[in-house]
Amino acid sequence: MDGHVGNRPATRDGIHGREYINTCIELSRRPERLAFNEDGSLAVAVGPILEIPLPILFETPSFGVLSPKVLVSMLKAAQAIGTKMFMDAADMDESLGAFGATLIPRVKKENVHRFAGLLKGSDMVEIDYKPGIETVLEALKAAHENLVISVGLPLSADLNYAEIGVALSHTVMDTLHVYADYNGREFNSQNPRFIKDMLRDIHTALVKAGTRRQINILASGGVSMAEHVNKTIICGADGVVIDRPLLLAMECRLCDRCRSNLSCPVKLEGIDPEYGSNRIINLMGAWRNQMLEMLGAMGMREARRLRGGSGPVHVV
Repeated sequence: MDGHVGNRPATRDGIHGREYINTCIELSRRPERLAFNEDGSLAVAVGPILEIPLPILFETPSFGVLSPKVLVSMLKAAQAIGTKMFMDAADMDESLGAFGATLIPRVKKENVHRFAGLLKGSDMVEIDYKPGIETVLEALKAAHENLVISVGLPLSADLNYAEIGVALSHTVMDTLHVYADYNGREFNSQNPRFIKDMLRDIHTALVKAGTRRQINILASGGVSMAEHVNKTIICGADGVVIDRPLLLAMECRLCDRCRSNLSCPVKLEGIDPEYGSNRIINLMGAWRNQMLEMLGAMGMREARRLRGGSGPVHVV
């Protein structure tokens, strides 16, 4: 499947004509190795593959004018692109039923049991990291066999996130979603590290543990331009999760007036969802085109081949 925005194939003009570049990523777990029976059939169990056409997912911003129209604009754009959006399960109601497959409910270890009905209609869920979460992951997978499970892990100086990532990779988790702050910096640190260094630590630890190929890594924090997507993947992620660029696409000025309960200068709360979603789709289309140009210039025909590629880039 070629990565695309809408129905447009992922192509660019290269020196040898049109080049097709795959921008898809998977969010589901991959088997450690393939094995075959004598008749050629697979001898290992392979679950459903959850694939999205662009290495960019959305999440609800932590601030801003988040009226129903703003949220629907984001969800309509995600649905049109074929990507997904993280949202707290407690904030999801029947009015968002049309976006069921687009939404990734975010739950906690303490309240996951409250959303059993919601998870039946979802193909992916995220649970915030807490010590002892392994038993909850096992119970989730037992109750929903085909549910793709993401674990949200803050990149905090209080946690050995590389060690935690390795431990989680030996569970039924499919995707590790790591969070930095909106500047891409470490939480709870007097001298915070940047997300690129933290991602390298996690990626390298998983490679050494022999589990990197099985799971996926998504990164949030500090991603605000198309070039940041490729750079984040090079540092070890499979894809990125964005929030503030969605608001900027809808003309948010990041003036912070909403934090003081003052009126929004662009009246974002009343945006027409059709207009708002088209603004986001246009931004993602521009990001995708820039990604294709960078991948083509590096001789890459697949975004997944960038993952962890901090060494010399060879033409393929």
